[in-house]
Amino acid sequence: MTELVYVFRDGQRLTAPMLADLDRLDAAFFAEFKVHLILSSGVRLFTEQERVFFERYRPAGQIAGRRVFDWRWYRGVLYGRISPAGTVAAPDSPLANHVLENGTGAVDLRDSGHDAGILNPGSSRAQWMRADARRFNYFGEGYSFGEPWHWKYLGNPRGAGSAPTTTVKEGDEMYSIRVDKKHQFGVSAEFITHYGNPKQADITRRVTSGVDELHDLSAAQATALLDGLGIPRDVVQFAHGRVLNPQSGAFEPNGTWSRHREILANLDHNK
Repeated sequence: MTELVYVFRDGQRLTAPMLADLDRLDAAFFAEFKVHLILSSGVRLFTEQERVFFERYRPAGQIAGRRVFDWRWYRGVLYGRISPAGTVAAPDSPLANHVLENGTGAVDLRDSGHDAGILNPGSSRAQWMRADARRFNYFGEGYSFGEPWHWKYLGNPRGAGSAPTTTVKEGDEMYSIRVDKKHQFGVSAEFITHYGNPKQADITRRVTSGVDELHDLSAAQATALLDGLGIPRDVVQFAHGRVLNPQSGAFEPNGTWSRHREILANLDHNK
C-alpha cells in the first residue's frame, strides 16, 4: 500500500489527493459565490477518533442515570453517548470515515460567508455544493443525517495505483441482538424486527450489519438500547419474541415495528 503523506489546510490534516480536489472545488465555489470553503476538520488518526469517542461515550454500565443520546458498539462493549456535542462513530466502524483505515476519508466544511451558507441545506450555496461537489470527488452525505458540514471523499486518498479502500454496507446502523440467549432481533433508530428463524437471522445479519456481529444482551440492557434508539418499550415482548405490528395492532413473531409504520397506521385509522 502507498505510504500516506499528510498535508495541511486551515490547520487540518489531509492527503495530497484530497487537498488537490478540495482546492479545485474551492476555486469553483469562489467563482460562483465570492466566498471560500473552510476546512473545519480533516483526516483523523485512529487514536484521535478513539479519543473523541471516549470523550463523549461511556460503557452502558457507567451511565448512572444520565441522559443517553445514542448508542454505539465498540470492541464488543455497548457505549452510550452522554455528551450533547454530537454523535461519533466507533473508531473501528466503517462509518468513522474521517479515519482512512476505515474508508476513503471525509472532511467537515463550512464557508466564509456571513450567514450559515452551506450549513443551511436550503441555501443556494448548499444546493450548488450538493449538485456540483461530486465533480471534485466530494459528496455531502451529512445532509442525510443532520450534519450538513460532513463531506465524504469519493476519490482515492492515497493516489493512483494504491490499494482499494473499505466498502461500507448499506445497513451499518443496524444491530443484531440476542436477548437472554433466546430471541434475536434487528434494531436501528426507531426500528425493531424479530427474527423467528435462526437461518433468517444469520443471513439478515450478514446483509444488514456493518460488522456482522451478534450481540448478546440481558433484557435490561436491551431495554436501555431501545431507549437510546427511540423505540418505545411497549412495542416489544423480549421474553416471547414478539414485536407489535402497527397495522394489525397485534404482537407477532417475525413482527416489525417502526416509527414510519406507526405513522402510516395512525393515518389509516383516522380516515
